[in-house]
Formats: sequence, C-alpha cells, structure tokens
Amino acid sequence: MRAIRMISTEIYEPCGTEIYLEEMDHQGYHLDAAGKFLFYFDRTEPRDMRYRVEYWKGELPDDLVALYRDCGWEYVAETQRNIHIFRAPADIDIPELHTDGEIEAQRYQFKKRRMIGLGIWTAAYMALILGFNAALGIQTLFTPGYAWRQCTFLTLFLALGMYQIVQAVRAYRHWKNLRTGRQEVHGNSKRYRRGVWLSYICVVLYVSILGVLIGDVLDSTHRHIANFVPLSQMSEQLDTQGLPYFTLENLGRPDSKTWEQRSGVYLHQPLTRMQYAWWSQTDDENWRDGTYLELTYYDVRIPLTDRLLVESIHVEEAQRVQTGAFDTLYRYQDGVALYLTARLGRVVVDMDYTGDDPDRAEVLFYETFGR
Repeated sequence: MRAIRMISTEIYEPCGTEIYLEEMDHQGYHLDAAGKFLFYFDRTEPRDMRYRVEYWKGELPDDLVALYRDCGWEYVAETQRNIHIFRAPADIDIPELHTDGEIEAQRYQFKKRRMIGLGIWTAAYMALILGFNAALGIQTLFTPGYAWRQCTFLTLFLALGMYQIVQAVRAYRHWKNLRTGRQEVHGNSKRYRRGVWLSYICVVLYVSILGVLIGDVLDSTHRHIANFVPLSQMSEQLDTQGLPYFTLENLGRPDSKTWEQRSGVYLHQPLTRMQYAWWSQTDDENWRDGTYLELTYYDVRIPLTDRLLVESIHVEEAQRVQTGAFDTLYRYQDGVALYLTARLGRVVVDMDYTGDDPDRAEVLFYETFGR
C-alpha cells in the first residue's frame, strides 16, 4: 500500500525532517520517492531507521554518493529542491554524514541565500501591493462587490508573505548556528508536522487568491451596476435607517427625465456598517453641461485618521478647510464643479456636484452631514 504526504514548509530545516522520516518508518511508512511537493511512502513493517538530509546545489556528485554508500548510507531520493535524503539502519554503527559545522554551513549557504532572497522579494512585493492599494484610496475597500474580494486578497496575501519572511529568518538562524557550532536539539517532529499542515494551508491560500483574482476579472464588467436600486426605493431605505441624504430635487433639478440614475444601500461591507452611494444626472443633450450629483457615505469601523482620509480624496488639488461643522473637510471647486470630502468621527462623506448652483449644494452638504 502506498501513502502520499505533503512535504512540510519546514523542509529547509534538516533536523525536523530527519526525525519526521524516522517516525514515519517506525510507524511502517518506508520512504520510497520524493517529488517537489510530495513524499511517497510504501506501507511495510515498522523498522528503526536513521535519516539524514544533505543540501547540495545542483546534482549530487556520484563520488559523494558512492562515499556515503561505502560508509553505510543508502541514497533514497531528492525533493527537486536540491535536498537529498539518505538513510541507514539505526542499529548499525556507521560514521555520521555531518561532523563539521563549517562545511555543512557552506553547503547550506545556497539554501539560506534562496530563502532570504525570497523573503526580500516577498517583502518588496508586499510593499508594492500595499502601496498600490493606498494609491487607489481607502474607498476601494468599501466598494460594493469589490471590498470583500479586496480584503480577502490582502488578508491571504499578507498571511503568505509574513510566513515567507519568517522562514527566511529561520533559515538564516540555522545557517548561523551551523557556523558557530551550536547544536539544534529536536526531540520530535512537532514543528515539521505543523509545517505539513501549513503546506496544505498555503496551497489553499494560493488557490483562494487565484480564485479571488479570477472572480474579480470575470465580475469587473458587471460590478459597477450590481445591486443598484431605483433612487425612490433607496430613499425609503435610508429613511428607515435614519441616514442623512439629499437629492437633485433638493437642488432644484430641472423638470426632465434622469439620464442616468443609479443608487444602492450596502450593508455589512468589510470595513463599514453602512454605505450608500448614488449617481444622478439630468437628461441634457450634452451630459457634460447637465446637472450631476454623486454622494457616497461611509460609516467606517477602523480608526480613521486624517492621513487615511486624504488617501480617499478624488481631487488632488483639494485644500483643507477650517470649519466647526466637521472634524476634517477638504474642498475643491472648478467653476460649476464642486468636490467635498468630510469626516465627522468615523463617518466619511464624499460629494461630487456639477450644476448651476454649487453654493446651494455646499450649504446642503453642511446642513445634512455637519454638526
């Protein structure tokens, strides 16, 4: 009978790997082969064996394999990670493979460099992803249909990244211990077996991240119109929730059909208790000359600093305004276009208005959302 086991994320640390394989042999699982991610065991009678792991960049020299074989060590497998495995019966007195820590450190150095390189690359990539999300603005974490994917992706990505960095640190410590002659004592394979489960978790995380990205691409063309309801229905929902708002009608919208009117109330977004947003545009022949109103309201769960608020501002030219109506207010006006972003506690409100009466829109903004 053949058994297959995932190779632990702790494969770079030899002591735990050796003890694990010895325990498996004692349970009747005799290592037969190894792949890049899997160990293959044959089910046999339990036996007492000793295993040793050899790190060697590239193909292991035939003369070295022959030397080890003459000393009593059987070559078993390579994991395709430049990690070679030898074994011998536990009751036979034969020379140890590793007796010089400095030589072992030299052989292990390529693995240490690889692990540290991966750690540095991961840290840089994490910084790039976080910087990219910061550039998109905090409001992207509140966008309906996108926020869950974005928060899930960031959580999974950061979990994988931090673990890769931890592994790089551990590999460096092991290399340093080899050079200084410090012995690492492992009484069991507990840490290695934890790494096996982490390997499974990493696979699930990678698949989940891939699924999130694919789902995001497939849904990107429909996300901006999903879950929108008529403005009248939304107003009823907001009244029920007791949330402040105003519409184009409050600004004296011309008596004409709405060219575009989309709105939605979104409950339980990852970082918000309640969010609503709508876009309303009058039906002018040239829509750029028409009246346009966009309101977005966030009730943020996380502690909201002014620095985070600045990241959510749509217009870089917006200037901070001193006012008692809000804790923080940023304002920008370009003719008939008015942009306001305000924070009151953990409530953030964005307004984009284009029309004939920006002064009235600003007054309504203060009266509706300010103190």
